[in-house]
Amino acid sequence: MDILHDKLSALYNSYNDVIKPLIADIESKYQKFPDSIFNEIRAFNDHVARCYITNITEDKANEEIKKAESHIVRIILDCYKYLAMWLHDYFEKFKANFDITLIDNGEFAPYFYNTQLKGIRTLREAKQNESYNKQIAYDKYQEAYNIYSELYIKIENYLPRIKWAKKAWIYKLKENALLIIISAVVSAIVSAIIPWNDLFNWLKSLF
Repeated sequence: MDILHDKLSALYNSYNDVIKPLIADIESKYQKFPDSIFNEIRAFNDHVARCYITNITEDKANEEIKKAESHIVRIILDCYKYLAMWLHDYFEKFKANFDITLIDNGEFAPYFYNTQLKGIRTLREAKQNESYNKQIAYDKYQEAYNIYSELYIKIENYLPRIKWAKKAWIYKLKENALLIIISAVVSAIVSAIIPWNDLFNWLKSLF
């Protein structure tokens, strides 16, 4: 049973070292625990529990371990998937809120768009392979998560500059709105004056 113990230790190491931090990240971002991941964890523990059934054969125990391993892989894949999708939506909302070219004198925007595009392409590859090659999907979801995490951390570090850029953007909007109002008022005044000039010239022509 030493081999069984080693295999179970490896599974729980994966759970503690990889899955638990990812789940904590998911809960902090979604403020809830996804049902699909909960069901995978329950199935994983069910297969592990079967390894301790009285008089279980070594072959049967190994079979249960393999099934438990597959659930561990699925849990990690789903964690990366959920986090990558959350970050993707976060970046879409982030760039829609204001003009990001105002950040850091325009130097941040190219980095943002290039990194986001790289993440989108990787995420698309992950989705395309999810039904055909789970290992590739697993690797691609992990890669997309890492790409997006780098961009997320960059944004967090740029918060003071982003705050300034948002203020500059709002000021610019107000300035443009004021110019539009002034232009409208001037146009209205000019439109009102011109007919009176025409009337004055017509009356003048009568005398």
